[in-house]
Amino acid sequence: MTKFRKLNRPTGHRMSMLRTMVSQLVKHERIETTVAKAKEVRRLADNMVQLGKEGSLSAARRAAAFVRGDDVIHKLFTELAYRYK
Repeated sequence: MTKFRKLNRPTGHRMSMLRTMVSQLVKHERIETTVAKAKEVRRLADNMVQLGKEGSLSAARRAAAFVRGDDVIHKLFTELAYRYK
């Protein structure tokens, strides 16, 4: 049994879509999508918030490897980390 949804897409397309959706969720704090995609985005966004709460340099590098945009990284490690501490 898989631990994630495949969403009827090849791996590269699926990961690119999820990275973009997580970045947009962090940036705008709300997105409109399907239930299945939302469940996957929630799982990944929770991991990004955990990295933001950790606050270390290695956590910032791991988050930067996944999300798109320096403004998103900054928001994760300042505003959202403080909000969810």
